Amino acid sequence: MARIEQFLNRMLMKRSRATFETADRSLALICAVSREHERGGVPSYWFAFHPHQRDFLAAAPEAHVAFGCGSPDAVLLISFGGLPEWLERVTTSGRDERLMVWRCSGRCSRCSVP
Repeated sequence: MARIEQFLNRMLMKRSRATFETADRSLALICAVSREHERGGVPSYWFAFHPHQRDFLAAAPEAHVAFGCGSPDAVLLISFGGLPEWLERVTTSGRDERLMVWRCSGRCSRCSVP
């Protein structure tokens, strides 16, 4: 989290296992972490995004999603507003009203971010 705080130039407080926000609630962040899964020699990462997380982010003036890709050194930070476009570029394994799960293949540093 220190790297994200430094990048955003904001101090974040942990609200739950995956949710963080500034003291004045002007910035919210969801942090999802995946271990590296390898199939056919290609690393991939699996993440879940829940409706309550979407609602938490939507309530903040500024919001981001951070994806930890197998290591604290490989973190992908996406603005919440850019998340739908980014999701179009990754493999989605399922969607329902409760949960959305997707897979990012290859090295996390190579994933496209809007």
